[in-house]
Amino acid sequence: PITIAVDFDGTIVEQENKDVVVPSEIGKPKLNAIETLRRLRKEGFKIIIQSGRLHWKGQRKIILKFLNDNQVPFDVLEAKNKEK
Repeated sequence: PITIAVDFDGTIVEQENKDVVVPSEIGKPKLNAIETLRRLRKEGFKIIIQSGRLHWKGQRKIILKFLNDNQVPFDVLEAKNKEK
């Protein structure tokens, strides 16, 4: 299958400040992006969701809950590399 990787903040959820992610806040779902991921899944794509949030304690559980609650299809949730 074809693999697509998408960022969590700013792609799947709205991100108010493009330069700063606040761990305690998750933006509103971007419904067009979620619908597109659902369509891609039906077409057989493998979906990887990346997030820099995963470098903070407890964020994996929060993101997984969001993805499940909003029925966002994915195969892998992985941390983005920390910027150097």
